[in-house]
Amino acid sequence: SKQVAIFSSIRSRELFINRLNSIDRYTYMSTSKNDYSVFSQTDRDIMKKAFNQFGVKDKYELAKFTHLYPEWKKHESNIKAYSTSLQMDYLDFFQNPKNIVNDYFKLSSEHLQLSKEMFLEERNINTVLYAD
Repeated sequence: SKQVAIFSSIRSRELFINRLNSIDRYTYMSTSKNDYSVFSQTDRDIMKKAFNQFGVKDKYELAKFTHLYPEWKKHESNIKAYSTSLQMDYLDFFQNPKNIVNDYFKLSSEHLQLSKEMFLEERNINTVLYAD
């Protein structure tokens, strides 16, 4: 039910926020032992897969790779020209990139659309729940 989904989302967010220390502007460290019980088996499987694929890459390799995706490409010229960061639109994350061979993250259009709808629904629910 939606109530369970809301509770799960709130619980996950609280666990996330309460277990991180900021080392610097770009680096965070967990303050406690990992609690994988907050994740589904599917979540754990994909985290393992992602770590196996990207865990050996340094921050510069990861940045170069992620900058190939639409959510970054949209702002590329502004960031290069002004050497600054910009707020990204979360909806841009629901697009597949156009020019990546063997894209690790490529999803079907249907999957992306359904994920986007779920994201928007949760965002709307959170807007109502956390409205001041």
